[in-house]
Amino acid sequence: MDMEPTIRLREQNGETLTLPVTREARPYSAERVLAAASRQGVRENLHYDLELPAQWTGIQEAAAALNGKPLNSLFDSRRHMVLFPYNIFAYHMGLVELELTLRLEDGSQQMWYTDLLPVLIQPSPQQENLKAMVEFIYAHQGPLLREKGPGTAGPDRDGFQDFLSQLTLAEETLQVYEESYGYFKANCRHTLESAEVVDWTERVQTVSPHTLQYLVRHPEHLKEAPFGIPVGNRTVLPEKLLSTQDKMSRDVYENQVVVSFLQRMLYDIGEEGKEIRTLLWEMDLPDQDREGYRLSSQVLYENAAHMLRSFLERCEEVEERLQEMFVSYRQILPVTLLDASHLPRPTEPFFRVPQYYRIYLCIHRWYQTGCRHFPRERMLLNLYENTFVFEIYCLARLLHLFRQEGFVLEEGRHQEYSLGNRHLYDTSGYQNVYRLRQGGEELTLYFQPVITDHPEEGAGGIHLYRNTTYAFKALEEGHYYTPDYLLKWKSGNRETYLILDAKYSYRKKVLQELMPEMSYKYLLSLSPVPYEEDGKKVEPAVRGLEILYGLTNGEQELESFYNCRLPGTSILPAANVIPFAETVTEENQQKNIRELLREMRG
Repeated sequence: MDMEPTIRLREQNGETLTLPVTREARPYSAERVLAAASRQGVRENLHYDLELPAQWTGIQEAAAALNGKPLNSLFDSRRHMVLFPYNIFAYHMGLVELELTLRLEDGSQQMWYTDLLPVLIQPSPQQENLKAMVEFIYAHQGPLLREKGPGTAGPDRDGFQDFLSQLTLAEETLQVYEESYGYFKANCRHTLESAEVVDWTERVQTVSPHTLQYLVRHPEHLKEAPFGIPVGNRTVLPEKLLSTQDKMSRDVYENQVVVSFLQRMLYDIGEEGKEIRTLLWEMDLPDQDREGYRLSSQVLYENAAHMLRSFLERCEEVEERLQEMFVSYRQILPVTLLDASHLPRPTEPFFRVPQYYRIYLCIHRWYQTGCRHFPRERMLLNLYENTFVFEIYCLARLLHLFRQEGFVLEEGRHQEYSLGNRHLYDTSGYQNVYRLRQGGEELTLYFQPVITDHPEEGAGGIHLYRNTTYAFKALEEGHYYTPDYLLKWKSGNRETYLILDAKYSYRKKVLQELMPEMSYKYLLSLSPVPYEEDGKKVEPAVRGLEILYGLTNGEQELESFYNCRLPGTSILPAANVIPFAETVTEENQQKNIRELLREMRG
């Protein structure tokens, strides 16, 4: 089958977008994200169908997926089109990527992938709300992002850890150099070298054959004197003579290392500045207004550019200080510069003399910081759907609110889940377990945990299990649930849980349409698993369900599903809906989180 590698998206108004396709999915990169901004985009509020090339023959079935998620579709073989019953780009922002699966008549299968496409939106209060959420994510993303390498599970690790730690280390090293300047100016290591110099006669301490030779060859230094060397009818004495003297030289290995390392730091920081300037230049995007539509990813680029500019400002400040320090040390230590691209030899003075030892430690730390390239991919968060933006926003906001209540984030790590031999879920580039502590209380926030019907396989310290395979919808069965968040509170031998779910929807829809299914899944179908700890029995308890909703109409406070309670009574387990958006005041956000903590503490 001779296939032309392009497909066409047909808008409801008749316009078409021709999209090149490839057989292999392209890897995610900052370059792809930036290049996508200049392409013709898809409109979030319009309906599209997919037209296949006429040259593609022998197709029995065709299915499509968007950002890896299957789409409901119907293949019209007569018209050679994949038809969608709904607007496939609704509730998306940022960038999208289509994936096409073809099943051929000979039984074979082919996969085709488009490049990234920008989603265009019309300005609205909802979009302003999303923009505010993305800005909050950017400002508080530090603990969220998962590092690619091993040994990076600390709560303060993030996508820019190596870059920022290097700037901090450069500043700390500059402080060491500033404090050591007086020592190196007056008392640093040196050697005495014998050198022949022409000096005033009264300073000459020894006379050698070279001294006499110089005297004979330079009569211009002879001056008349009442006594001295008889020359004709005169007596003369030399004003200057050549003599051998000991001269102090600071051009020793340790001093060469001290100055050369300053030059190396100056080079490394300068290269980082160049990378940031290049990325800022690449973010000079085309006009964001396109016939009444805006580039939905503009907020991602704007926040990334703002962060870049702040990084560049700090980078330039450090570079300027390094340059001044390098010039100052060159003046007091006129040494031969070395290639400082690797650790220096650990000579004895580096460990015996405090000033040399401190600088040697700085050098050692500098070469242990790892990669010194700016993390371009982490500048542009891979946020595609509004719902996913909201989920990440809720995660960042929850951690922020708990910290505001005095809890300290002690650990952020990535937990893998499985059922038997099956790997179940991966939260991609994000940490998914966060442990916080305040006094004798410990809070653990799980992001999209997997709770199975095998209680003995509970991962990550989750003592809950799915108690039924029956699903809320008829004729469906299941073996695990994946709530958006699970909150575990522990104090002594008491352990309680709240299940939290994020819905980018309105309060009324959450209460009337979504709460029944959520209650079945997370209140009826989950049970605690008792266990022993330090010889004491622990009886965990599920305290309730909290649904966080993102589309608010001015709502500010937590609201119970039980709107017909008797006065002065409470109903357990709790079932609440909570407005979660930047339109909710900080005071009310904190008030709502205190209510969650009160429910968990009992």
